[in-house]
Amino acid sequence: MYDINQNEVTDEFVKCWMSAGRYLDSQKGELIWLRTHLAQPMIEHLSFRLGNQIFFIQIVDVDENLTTPTNNINGLISFSKECNAIPCLLPMKKTGDEWSVVNGDWGIIDPETNKQIIPENFITDEFVEMTDWEVQDVAVTIIKNKIEESGKKLMSWQSNPQIHPSIWFVGDNGPEYVVVSSARYPEVALPPKNIDDIKKSNSRMSDVGYFSSVVLASSDDPFDPEAKDNGNFLPLIRGEGFIPKVGELIPLIFN
Repeated sequence: MYDINQNEVTDEFVKCWMSAGRYLDSQKGELIWLRTHLAQPMIEHLSFRLGNQIFFIQIVDVDENLTTPTNNINGLISFSKECNAIPCLLPMKKTGDEWSVVNGDWGIIDPETNKQIIPENFITDEFVEMTDWEVQDVAVTIIKNKIEESGKKLMSWQSNPQIHPSIWFVGDNGPEYVVVSSARYPEVALPPKNIDDIKKSNSRMSDVGYFSSVVLASSDDPFDPEAKDNGNFLPLIRGEGFIPKVGELIPLIFN
């Protein structure tokens, strides 16, 4: 397991992070952004999909003066492997009041070799199945949007399927949280086995929690009612369409 201890997100880091995002967004290719927020906890500072590949990026200040929310290269590498993503470092430098990317082209480098990474060179025609993290990221995004649409203010959210709660928001009387479980059709998304431990470990901050589930199916799935037994279902392919089945927010019972 990688360390996810977090530092404060400073105003200076936000400036650097926004400059980095604008630079990457200006590169050739149609980026599908995955992380465009600084909600904690986080391993990568920015992430995007290009074609059938995902890129996780940590920003580094070449002058080592910038405090970053996460500065854990080993954690980035480990998390990227778990998510079938490509780990990247984006060296930045401050000149005057402005932050700029140090290297040319995309500006990102391999954290293990320090060699330049050109994202489009990694794209293939291969069908890449979505990882558990990608499925969970979709699920958390759906529930997060649902909470926002209800008028509630979000506090934080994260998409690691091994870490709970997934979402914190401001309820009527203070902080409330949601444990989000995700699954691939024809499986069922169940509450984590350690749900009681989750309630106990978060009870000091809030005694109001919910469980919600999201099941994703390929948009081309035949939806065979016997799919679980006969295997007649389609995998979830990165970049392809899917249909979500979204559960309600079910209150957790506190003893």
